[in-house]
Amino acid sequence: MSPHKTSADGNKSESQKSDDTLTFAIGDIHGRYQALKALVENCKSYAGGRDMRFVFLGDYVDRGSETPAVLEFLIDFSQRMAGRIICLRGNHEACLLAAAMGDFKRVGFDATMEDWLGAGGGGSATLISYGVDHASDVPIRHLEWLRSLR
Repeated sequence: MSPHKTSADGNKSESQKSDDTLTFAIGDIHGRYQALKALVENCKSYAGGRDMRFVFLGDYVDRGSETPAVLEFLIDFSQRMAGRIICLRGNHEACLLAAAMGDFKRVGFDATMEDWLGAGGGGSATLISYGVDHASDVPIRHLEWLRSLR
């Protein structure tokens, strides 16, 4: 006798159905909205109607010129696909939040404001993409969302 329970019609119970959900892991977006949008569309096309979940691995900001659009997309996408989206906070988000608070000691690694604003950090591209001079001027909606991430 099988250890699996079946219903009267011979179908497996809900708890025994295999999880056919596709999981897509996406990282290192770095302010490139058009690339993110195209990648998500490619994932949807690949899924062909199957259930999907997405894990975004952080580094949404810095370097690219479309950081505000990236964050708006992720906030909206997370709400539309509630329970099927995980967004993690990367080191670049930690730097942006630290810069907004004026306290790089909280970042947890050896980074300075100069490091973040420099070519390697990409913070200057983020500020330019928002049209602001200081990280504290980034829209509160975006800062609060970034703070909410794990």
